[in-house]
Amino acid sequence: MTIRGTAVEINRALLRPILFCGAERKSTIIYGTLSLVVAASSNFKTPGIYIGPLIFIICHLFFVYLAKKDPQMIALYIRHIKYKQSFYGARGSAAVNPELIQIRPTVEKKR
Repeated sequence: MTIRGTAVEINRALLRPILFCGAERKSTIIYGTLSLVVAASSNFKTPGIYIGPLIFIICHLFFVYLAKKDPQMIALYIRHIKYKQSFYGARGSAAVNPELIQIRPTVEKKR
């Protein structure tokens, strides 16, 4: 039992995101597999040998950039896709009666 107001140490490894070579682990596995499939589908001949690593390098640089901005960007994007894509924009009208609008100053005037 801890007393309220006491400090509890938490290991730093529990708070850090899991990154693989600077990119998020899930995305690295996906584009690594994709580049390996491209290289293997050409029986490791000339076009596939050059295109596979090129795909890996370009994707890795992009996902490292994303991980520097937000280490959990892929999880955020997956959560974004799961929700309904409805957006209700502001529907203000220019024909509103100005007498109905109450405008209050943010700073009171000194008299």
